[in-house]
Amino acid sequence: MKRFLTRTLTLIVLPLASLFGVCEYLLRQVDNDYRYKATWMDRNSETVEVYCLGSSHTYFGFEPSCLSLRAFNAAHVAQGLKYDVFLLNKYIGRMPSLRYVILPMSYFSLTNYDLEQDTENWRVKKYTLYYDCPYHRFTPKYVFESYAFDPVRTIKAALGREDERYCNELGRGSHYLLEQRAADWKASGPEAALRHRRERDSQDLIDYNIKYVEEIRRLCHSHGVTLVLITLPAYATYRDNLDARQLSVVTGYCAASDSSHDDVIYLNWLNHPSFGDADFFDADHLNQYGAERLSHMLDSVLTSSVR
Repeated sequence: MKRFLTRTLTLIVLPLASLFGVCEYLLRQVDNDYRYKATWMDRNSETVEVYCLGSSHTYFGFEPSCLSLRAFNAAHVAQGLKYDVFLLNKYIGRMPSLRYVILPMSYFSLTNYDLEQDTENWRVKKYTLYYDCPYHRFTPKYVFESYAFDPVRTIKAALGREDERYCNELGRGSHYLLEQRAADWKASGPEAALRHRRERDSQDLIDYNIKYVEEIRRLCHSHGVTLVLITLPAYATYRDNLDARQLSVVTGYCAASDSSHDDVIYLNWLNHPSFGDADFFDADHLNQYGAERLSHMLDSVLTSSVR
């Protein structure tokens, strides 16, 4: 029996483990947004004056190069408030020049589930691997790039043909381009609004997410940083299909935070008249031109005493 186990280990287990190790090594060499942004912050955090958090709305909608102040876009697709808190906690002590934190407050922000419960929960491992996030260090699917084996991706990585970085040098997602917009892009509005809607009995979820926002506010306050809450522009086909009560929870909370805290600013630009068809990639995301327009407007707010 002992001999059989030894042979099994030698002929099957060790080769498989070696193959897994090689695959894991290759996949971790692939450039991606998480690895890039973590490395950039490790090298440049002391220069950052404006730090932008959030999900795809700011990932595609905030262009740091348009600001007068030194800014960086730390947003990721599907990044919720739980990981916004993690990133701010990780870096705020390394940003002595920090003056503003930008936090998007979208229609879904206070009724969102944690990333672990999302259909894109595969992204959780990116925080573990590239940001050294401690939340799931002992959960295999959140520790290994090769946990869900993808032979095509692995082969491309081995050949040096895999590139998963989609952000520009300052962190904005650069692949939602006007030139690549779908012909029926306006039709994405009702579907996106429905996907972002929660049942009305979600007060526990709202309270849960407000705790994260309040933690971000306290972190900013303790470091003398102004928190800018912003609801980004969306197209009419998205806006017109939003649940009024769910939207009012977000906008009401943000407006109350603005009025009760001197170091909190709320910008509700959901229906801002400056944004037209040419500024959107789909009904709830800006394209490169919309991102530039929004960022120039934001720059005016940050560099002026008038809100």
